[in-house]
Parts: sequence; C-alpha cells; structure tokens
Amino acid sequence: MRSGYRLRTEIAYVAYLDGGEFRIDPLETLEARWFAPNALPHGMQGFHKLLIEQALALPTAPDGDA
Repeated sequence: MRSGYRLRTEIAYVAYLDGGEFRIDPLETLEARWFAPNALPHGMQGFHKLLIEQALALPTAPDGDA
C-alpha cells in the first residue's frame, strides 16, 4: 500500500487464478487483461512495475498460496 498524490491511495494485491470466470464490473473498471510478468504493456507507471517485481519476489507457501 502506498499513499499517492493528495487523496489517492494505491493498493496492490497478489492473486492467483483458481478457476472460474474472469469478469469486470463495467461501472468501476474500463478494461482488465492478464499479462505475463515479462510481457507487461508499454506505458505502465514505474511504481506499478516495481509492485509487480516485489510481488514476484515474495516467497510462497508449500500449497502455492502466498
């Protein structure tokens, strides 16, 4: 979690796909896509890339959960 400019707060979650259907709420999200960590889209903010790198460096539990 990081506090940003004025009242903005950025929160990152580590999540794992475990079946089901990926759906977005069109009232809150315009677009969402999955990307491999080595194929992130151009134009991402540097801090967002840093959050992803930090999440990938986290140890995982034996059952695969972080």
